[in-house]
Amino acid sequence: MKKVMILMAAVAMMASGANAKILREGLLDGYSVGDVLEKGNFIDGVDNVEQNNWYGALTQRPWTVASATIKPELKYDGYTVGGPSIDLGVKSGEKGTRATLCPVESKGKWKKGTYYLSFLINLDQIDSKKHTELVGLSQLDKVCKNRPALQAIGEDGKIVFISNLGKLQTKTSKKYDLGKTHLVVLKADIDNQKASVFVDPKAGEGEPTADAVTENDGSNSLGYIKAISIKNRSGQKGSVGNFRISTTWEDIFAETPAPAAE
Repeated sequence: MKKVMILMAAVAMMASGANAKILREGLLDGYSVGDVLEKGNFIDGVDNVEQNNWYGALTQRPWTVASATIKPELKYDGYTVGGPSIDLGVKSGEKGTRATLCPVESKGKWKKGTYYLSFLINLDQIDSKKHTELVGLSQLDKVCKNRPALQAIGEDGKIVFISNLGKLQTKTSKKYDLGKTHLVVLKADIDNQKASVFVDPKAGEGEPTADAVTENDGSNSLGYIKAISIKNRSGQKGSVGNFRISTTWEDIFAETPAPAAE
């Protein structure tokens, strides 16, 4: 019996170790379509902030746009992360923007190495006059300081995605379809101070050449990672979800670990 217990413990350790490089996912677990995304608002003060929950970001002025709500699940062949998505857009009559943060690390440990934020996004509309920030990895857990971030702009009825690092932007050379679900990977290479964007990579093919790369110029650096951020504004329509943070390219496409037995 003792040998069986030791063997079971060893198997459990191997299983957990196999998925140790998947740092976060399931950030929309428990939500249903139509639910309000934010669990609170840092502007009004939030007690008992919980990691992996969504909150309205701290700002000097009250937001003029309401919290995003939950939409149906997005799917992409070869990408196993499931769950519902977040509405990218605003209610009728609203104008402006709103930033929502999901704190994912509180102790400042994510400051070295490489991190991949993968997610699905489907845009029906995007501003064609100025860059729109959509998703970012924030250096702070209450205020949006997104480095790196994914931006986009509309061109010729399609989407151009943008790798953003502080005041620096690099566009993808390719244009992508509106109304189609895209897999986007935002890579933060902190050691080499590079932010990269990959659009629609394929499972099983290894890390390809990035579609856009932005490098620190001495004034626009990569630092800690403490939160995921989305920015909602008028002029955009769509949804985003299926988030995963991992430390290797292969783990972007790994099977979601089964929940532990209770």
